[in-house]
Amino acid sequence: MQGCERCAEPPEGGTCGGCSEHEFCDTGVTPNTCTCVPGYAGEPCAFDALIRDPGFRQVIDTGAWINEDGKGARVLPGELGDLDPGEGDLDDSVLCNGASLLQVVDMPSYPRADPFVVEINYKAEGVHGLAVGFDRSWTRLPATGPDWQPARFCVGEGGYGRDPGGNEVEVRIAASERLANCYDPNPGSIIRVDHFRIIQAEDGECLAPGSVRNGTVEPGGEVWQVLTEQEAEGGFAPGEGQNATTGVRITRGAGQTGRATMATQVSVPLAASLVSPALVFWWRGSSGDLFNVELGTLIDLDDRGRQLDTLAGTGSGLPYIYCLPPWTHGSELDVSFSLPDDGVGSVELVVDDVRITSAPDCGTEPDLLDPGFESAPNRWLGASVGSSQETVVLQENNQLARSGKGLLEFTYEREGATLAMETYVFVPPSDGDEGPVLTFHSLSPATASADVKWLLGQSEVETGDVLTEVSWQPNEVCLPPHWSSRWFRVQVRVVSTPGVTAQERILLDDFSLRTSASCPIE
Repeated sequence: MQGCERCAEPPEGGTCGGCSEHEFCDTGVTPNTCTCVPGYAGEPCAFDALIRDPGFRQVIDTGAWINEDGKGARVLPGELGDLDPGEGDLDDSVLCNGASLLQVVDMPSYPRADPFVVEINYKAEGVHGLAVGFDRSWTRLPATGPDWQPARFCVGEGGYGRDPGGNEVEVRIAASERLANCYDPNPGSIIRVDHFRIIQAEDGECLAPGSVRNGTVEPGGEVWQVLTEQEAEGGFAPGEGQNATTGVRITRGAGQTGRATMATQVSVPLAASLVSPALVFWWRGSSGDLFNVELGTLIDLDDRGRQLDTLAGTGSGLPYIYCLPPWTHGSELDVSFSLPDDGVGSVELVVDDVRITSAPDCGTEPDLLDPGFESAPNRWLGASVGSSQETVVLQENNQLARSGKGLLEFTYEREGATLAMETYVFVPPSDGDEGPVLTFHSLSPATASADVKWLLGQSEVETGDVLTEVSWQPNEVCLPPHWSSRWFRVQVRVVSTPGVTAQERILLDDFSLRTSASCPIE
């Protein structure tokens, strides 16, 4: 339990009086009665179960598990499995069509429930990984190779019901990303699940919404995860944090080799609990060096999650703030900070004061992050650069912005510069003969010496040109219709070409989601 913040709330109306822990006042019956929330039973209410058919023993569509769109998902009750008979199975087609195994689960509200974790035993071979969704909140699990693998992760606030008596939540098991060869899938691509259940977490295992695991880096507090190889080092560093307090540091000496990453966990609240949640941290990096920051699931040094930012070190401490995109809301995630992979000089990165706050300028758009960039001058979550000479930043410019006050600006001043922004959008469903589309506007104040492209998904197979005229131009990106009601990556990438003689700029503004007759529905 998390203390009084999880105690039962007074009934909203009704005549129950005070209900006990794990109860709510059921005003739908006469007389009003204190009733166990979903997943709990008995007197007093104790945890019972939430997932039906955790071992996949019932036939698909007539039992607990549903093939949501009729494509790619099966339950195989007669398969031997790994832990017990029965398997959930996703065939190769899910790599394209986003199909999933779905179960609609009555979930209790967060204040009236215990912290929950998912336990899953699965196999994901020849794919980017497995994804488990609770409505819009998704957790990515790593690929396994040919062997079965157990996993356990916390259910964030997005996995709970909203009302005092709980609500239905759609729980999905699916492929995490679309593969580059999804239209010609490898027969060795396998996603199988042998066991799936939701149970009570161990004490202290999960974070309360809006909290960070030892974000202030208290000596003797919970440790951060530090991954190093060869001669790189990392750990708590007294006196190196903000205001000379303790920070977390990773370092590599001159002439030494080895990668290093340090990470902690954040629990992002739903926007209904904290308006426009934002991530804040203080950092200091050696001057001239670049440090990648990722957000999502830290698997190892090669797979650290989704791009958060590329930090350009100055040798001085800096506080940064980022609007947290809607795909993070209601989820518990890893935030990781890494040294550059190579270099001959000494390099270090120190981080302190990681926390979640409210930033109203981030807006309340539920399907994509800050579409008009009105949170400027905050940082853009999803920026990446190849050197300290490039920037991808939000700017306040009332005269130049297409609408409002904000825009996103790429700057570069050398040949071969590579820089990008990315965002994850919640793909809308097709409407009649109109498929889903992302639109945005672009401008280059002077003729650009750069190749500017949009790219879809992690596979980056689908791509197109971004217009770079001296006035604002519209761009349309058709989104994969089979991935509707899923998050999907869209990236804008700039690669400068020969002819750069001074600093050049590419500007973006006014992203929006809708449907269009020019986009496919199948």
